[in-house]
Amino acid sequence: MARAREAALPAAGTAAAGAAAAGRRGREVNAHTANAVRVERFAKTTLWMAAGFTIGILVIIIGFIIFGGLVSVSIHEYQVIGKGRQEVVLGMSESERVAFIVNPAVTDIRENRKIRFVNSADVKRMFRGGVSNWSEIGGYDLPIRPVQFAADSDITRSFKTLVFGEEDREKPFVGAHTVHDTRELELYLSSKEGTVAYVYYTDVAGSEDWQIMPVMLQEVRPNLTVPFLLETPRKAGRVGGISTIIANTFFMILLVLFFATPIGVCVAIFLTEYAKQGVIVRIIRFATETLAGIPSIIFGLFGFIFFVTLLKLNVGLLSGTLTLTIMVLPTMIRTAEEAIKAVPDSYREGSLALGATKWQTITGVVVPAAAPGILTGIILSIGRAVGETAAVIFTLGSNYKLVDSLTSSARVLSVHLYMLVKEGISFERAFATATVLMVVVPAVNFTTARLISRMRKTGEQL
Repeated sequence: MARAREAALPAAGTAAAGAAAAGRRGREVNAHTANAVRVERFAKTTLWMAAGFTIGILVIIIGFIIFGGLVSVSIHEYQVIGKGRQEVVLGMSESERVAFIVNPAVTDIRENRKIRFVNSADVKRMFRGGVSNWSEIGGYDLPIRPVQFAADSDITRSFKTLVFGEEDREKPFVGAHTVHDTRELELYLSSKEGTVAYVYYTDVAGSEDWQIMPVMLQEVRPNLTVPFLLETPRKAGRVGGISTIIANTFFMILLVLFFATPIGVCVAIFLTEYAKQGVIVRIIRFATETLAGIPSIIFGLFGFIFFVTLLKLNVGLLSGTLTLTIMVLPTMIRTAEEAIKAVPDSYREGSLALGATKWQTITGVVVPAAAPGILTGIILSIGRAVGETAAVIFTLGSNYKLVDSLTSSARVLSVHLYMLVKEGISFERAFATATVLMVVVPAVNFTTARLISRMRKTGEQL
C-alpha cells in the first residue's frame, strides 16, 4: 500500500502541473482573444471615423459649390434706395427714385467710430422709432432726428413704397419732423446734427450741399438659370451664358475619346497578348506608370512646344486634344491592361479550341469580356480631361466663341472657371460654371455606367 501511494504521488503531481499549464494556456488564449477583439473594435471605430470625416468634408465642399452655383447672396451699397430691388421699383422712373440723406456730422469720425452705410432694416427702424441714436447702428453717440415731407406727398409715398412695401406703407412715422419743401429741409438739415431725411435722387445727385448716406442691400439672385445655360457669353464672360463653352467642352471630350480610346486599347492588347513578358515590357509599364503621375502643367508645356511650336498646329482644339490624349493615355492603358489580364485563360482556350484564330479570340472573346474594365478607364480619363486647366490653357486657348475648326482656339468649362476667378470677372458666374462642371462629369460617368451594366447583362445572357 505504501509503495502504491508513493508511486501515485508523482503521477498526481504531473497531472496537477499539466492542469496548471493548461489553465495558463487557456488564460493566455483568452487574453489574446480579448486583445484581438479590442483591436478589431478600435480598427472598426477608426475606419468609421475616417470614412465619416471624408464623406462629411466631401458633402460640405460639394454643397458649398452647388449652393454658390444655384444662388448668389451679394451685398451692395446704393445711393438710391431700392436700386436693384426689381420687385419694389418695377415701373418707377429715375425721377421717382429716392436718396437717403443725413447731416454731415453723422459721417464724421468721432470716438474712433465712423458710419459708412446703413441697411434697409436700419432705415425702417429710424422712421418707426426702433432706434434713437446713431451709436446703435454703428455710428457715434448722436441722436437720430428723422425728417419727413407731408404724409400725402408723392415723395413720402415713394419712400414708403421703397422701404416698407405696399402692405406696410400706410403706417405713420414715429417722431419725425415735417417739412414742406427741399429748401426748408436743407435749412433744418444743416442746423440739426443727427438729422436724417429722404429726397428725390435727381434733386441731390452731383451736389456737394447734400450728404447722401449709402444704403446696403442684400440681394439673393439665382445664378444657374436657363438663359445662363443657353445664351452665348459676351464681354469676356461678364454677361450672357456658357452655351458655346459647354459645346466646346463636349467637342473636346469626343476628340480625346476618338484619339485615346483606340490607341490605349490597342497598346494594352499588345502588352498583354502579343508582347513577350520581359525587360522591355517592364520598362514600358514603368514608364506608363511614371507618366500617370506627372503634373498636368508639364504636359501643357510639352504640348505647347511640340504641337503648337514645332508642328505649327496653332493654339486650338487639335493641339489641346492631342495634349490631353497624351496625358490620359497612361491611365487608359494601365486600366485596359489590367482588365484584359483579368479575363480567365479558359475563355481563350475555349475559343482557340473551337478553331478561332488568336485575333478572332481577342476581338470576339477577350475584349468584350474586359469591356467593363476598359470603360472604367475611359471614365477616369474623361473625368481627368474635363477637369484639366493647366494642360489646355497653353494649347487649347481661351476663345469663348463656338469652335469652327480643329485649329481655332476654344474655351472649355475648366478654363472658363479659371478665367472668371483669376481676372475677378464674376465669382457668382464662376460658382455657376463649377456647378455645371460638376454635373457634366457625373452625367458622363452615369451614362457609361449604364452602358457597362447593359453589357454585363448581355454577357450573362450569352
